[in-house]
Order: sequence, then C-alpha cells, then structure tokens
Amino acid sequence: MAMLDKIIFACLLVLVFFIPFEFDFRTVGANPPLVNTDLKLLAAIVFSLWVVKKIRDRELVSPPLAVPLLVYLTCNIMSSVFALIEPVSGFNSVFKLSGGMLLYYVVLDTVRRKEQTTKIINTLLVSGLIVAAIGFFERIFVDFAYEYSPFWFFSPDRIFLHGKIGLVRITSTFVYPNILAMFLEITIFLALGLYLFECPGKKKYFYFTSILVLVQALVMTYSRAAIISLFAGLLLAAAICAKSARLRAKLKAVALIVAAVFLLVAANMAGDYSVKKRVINAPDGNINSNGHRAYIWNSALRSFARNPVLGIGPNNFRWLYAAQYSSKSPYLKWNYPGYIPGIDANSLYLETLVSLGVVGFAAFIYLVISILRYLLGNLRLNDDYQACLALGALGAFSSYLIHGVFDHFGSYQSIIFAFWLALALGVKTRELNARE
Repeated sequence: MAMLDKIIFACLLVLVFFIPFEFDFRTVGANPPLVNTDLKLLAAIVFSLWVVKKIRDRELVSPPLAVPLLVYLTCNIMSSVFALIEPVSGFNSVFKLSGGMLLYYVVLDTVRRKEQTTKIINTLLVSGLIVAAIGFFERIFVDFAYEYSPFWFFSPDRIFLHGKIGLVRITSTFVYPNILAMFLEITIFLALGLYLFECPGKKKYFYFTSILVLVQALVMTYSRAAIISLFAGLLLAAAICAKSARLRAKLKAVALIVAAVFLLVAANMAGDYSVKKRVINAPDGNINSNGHRAYIWNSALRSFARNPVLGIGPNNFRWLYAAQYSSKSPYLKWNYPGYIPGIDANSLYLETLVSLGVVGFAAFIYLVISILRYLLGNLRLNDDYQACLALGALGAFSSYLIHGVFDHFGSYQSIIFAFWLALALGVKTRELNARE
C-alpha cells in the first residue's frame, strides 16, 4: 500500500470518526462560505488528497451506480438553476449532496481489503458509542445540558426541546433528536453486519452490547419513526436470512438481536410513560405534533403545484413554508430569526417531490431501485463477510427509506456522509469478493 494511499485512508478514518461531531465555525464568530464546519474541512482534505492521487495515477474509473447517481445529481442542479425562492440555498444543498457522492466514490476507490472495511465500521461505531454516552449524560443532567447546550452541540442552530414539549428528548451532538436517531440507525445496522459475521466468535459480544447501547440511545430520542424503521429493518434482515441459503445460519443471531431490541424497547415503555405515550399516540391525528406534520405535508403538496415539472428548488420549501404557511399553522409556529427557516417537508419523498418536481422524483426512484437491486445482488456473494456486510448496508438503507416517510435529512451534512458511507461499504462488497 503506497504512502499516499495510507495517508488518504488515515484521513478517511478521521473523517468517519468526526461525522457525528460537526463543529459549526459560526460558534466562534467565523462564517466562511461552503466549508463552514470541521466536518466539511476534513472532507475537503480527504478529497484533495484523493484528487492528487488520481492525477498521479492518471486513472479515473466509473464507480458502480454511476448512471443513476449522475442523473439524480443533474436533476438537483437543474432544479437549483430554476429555483423559485432561494437559488443560493438550492446550490448549497447540491454542494452537500455532491460531497456525499464524492465520499462514496473515494471510499470505493480507497478501500482495498476487508480489514479496512472493518476499521471504518468500528471507527463509526466508537463515535456512535461516544454520542450515546453524551446523550445519556444529557438525559441524566438535564439542567446542566440545557445551560451549556452550545458546548454539547457546537452550533447556534440547536433545537433544545426539553422546555418546549415537556419531554427530555436527547439530541447529544446533533441539532435535533430525529437527526441523532437516524445516525444511530445507520450505525446500528453496519454494526449488525459485523456482529453476524463474528458469530459464533468472541467478538460478537462486543457488537451485541454496542448495538443495545445504541438502541437505548435511539429510544431516548423518542423518535417514533426511528423505532418503526429500526424494527422494520431488523425484520427485513431476519426475513432475508430465512430465505437465503448463504445467510440462513445467521438467522438465530438476527432473531436474538430482534428479541433483545424488543425487550429493551418494551422495558423503556414500561418504565417511561413518555415512551409508551409517544408510541401509542403515533397514529392519533389529534396530537399536536401529528397534526403539525400533516399540516406541513399538505403545505408541501400545495407548494408542489407551483412548479410540478422541475420543482421549486432543493432546500427551498423551508423558505416558502416560513413565508406563506407557518403563520397560518394551527399547531406550531417554529421559525428562528436570523437563520435559515427550520421547517422542511418532514418527509424525504415529499421534500424530493416539491424540490425537484416529477422529473427529479423519477430520478430519485430510479436511484433507489438501482441501489436496492445492487445491494440485494450482493447478498448472493459466496463470502460470509461480504454477505453479512451487504445485509447490514441493506438494513441501513431500508431503515433510511422507511424513516424518510416521516423525516427528511438532506440538510444535514453529517447524515449525508453517514448515508453515503454506508452505501459505499455495501456496494464495495462485490468488488472485495472478486478481488480476494
């Protein structure tokens, strides 16, 4: 392994570790354009070193899924050019998406061995455990966390919900509980892949315990969508193991995880009335937060009519909602003067539809189907390590899609990086298998 390759991989591990620790430079009074957080700065370093390597080697190979990725990115750029409200916000969204796609390409090009894949996942898992520990501290010492919340999140935009809705929803180092929950979901499923591979070895105990710690933190976010998507992803993994000759031997290990997670969530519901109330009231339209989400969805559909072909532009709905719909909401009127409006469409699918129009939404569906077909194909690989890792990546991707019915994460660079990292590791399994 050449020295430059080692440096790039080392920097990549640092970037992976800091995914949940995004320090906003505005906190210290700086506001540079585009590269305005430590996470983006680290990514810029990794990408720059990788470009130097490509120039040195004089090679640039098309990655898997290149066509659907390029089509989707092109639709985002087109919609940004014709954005109706805030073109700058649209191009900033494209910049974040491009960063995620570039990370996907760099991981595919840099990772050569299974040991490297394991190091990446373990690094993300360690970060997840630290994030969970901070969340537990936040839950136990509520007043201290509220008083020094900028220290825990590193950003002036944090939404601290403790005093707003009467629940102690942990956010740890993220801006909002649901964003933390999505990061934990991705990390849990990647760890699940390594857990399945290590069974029946001794390392399985570390991964099993780590998964339960992350699940406990996820439950403490009180994110109903996260709990639903977590169970859906785990049941999907169990169903795949039951039908796959390659993975059938792992069915007991998956069943054990499902049972442990179920008991842990049930214990939380029994010991914490707020968890039970949040889960039971999930379909109740009379609940304030549920009615608010329904109002946002209705506003998104009405906004879609403004430009149904190309959409109103990426990340533009929040501006339109703040200008025309927020003040009329009978539920919640959350806007933050001086910063970008904080309300998106609360749905990956509605946000995509209203932002990119039917053309971009079709490109999005094309991308999703292409990814699912590729990951499902990787489950048939003859190597246990690759099949287990592909299953973990598929679980992370499925969880993201299911959670996306109720939330949208396209504005958060940390989740964008975590998503494209998980996807790259899942896609890479096929090439690793062929190489070894």
